[in-house]
Amino acid sequence: MELKAKTVYDKKAILSLNLYVFKSKKLTLFTLAIADFAIALEFILFLTLGWNLPSVAYTVLVVTVAIDFFYLFIYFIAPRISLKKNKALGSVIEYSFSETTFTVKAKNKYIDESSTLRYSSIEKIGNDKKYLYLFIASSTAYIVDLSGISREEALMLRDKISSFVDPKKIKWKI
Repeated sequence: MELKAKTVYDKKAILSLNLYVFKSKKLTLFTLAIADFAIALEFILFLTLGWNLPSVAYTVLVVTVAIDFFYLFIYFIAPRISLKKNKALGSVIEYSFSETTFTVKAKNKYIDESSTLRYSSIEKIGNDKKYLYLFIASSTAYIVDLSGISREEALMLRDKISSFVDPKKIKWKI
């Protein structure tokens, strides 16, 4: 049985993928937590000692603030800036899922193409409440809008794909 789904690659869909990728990078979250802890500690030291902090404390503060701003820029500001140049924005993507492959048809004013991929080409799978992400590279994924398919269809699709993808790489909650 072939299952069909359709996704409009709008700002919300593309940014939700970006947020999913950000949340899935545990090292990034750990680094941010450490940096935020260091900033809080610096603030407490400043409140306690005033301007009499050792120069190393100021250096740590500058470095940790720089780390926070770096991640903020990379994961939240830059994607919003690049959306304006993204040719996929506004594309209507139609998916057809068969027994061993899925077909992706993309169409907008810049793109009109179709490709068929084997499920084995999927590196990992993830989802949030609205979208399913089929990763074909570490940060490149097809976004499938789950609102157009039933829970039963989603379960069938997950079962179908899971026989081709390493179970450790599937993080799909239904």
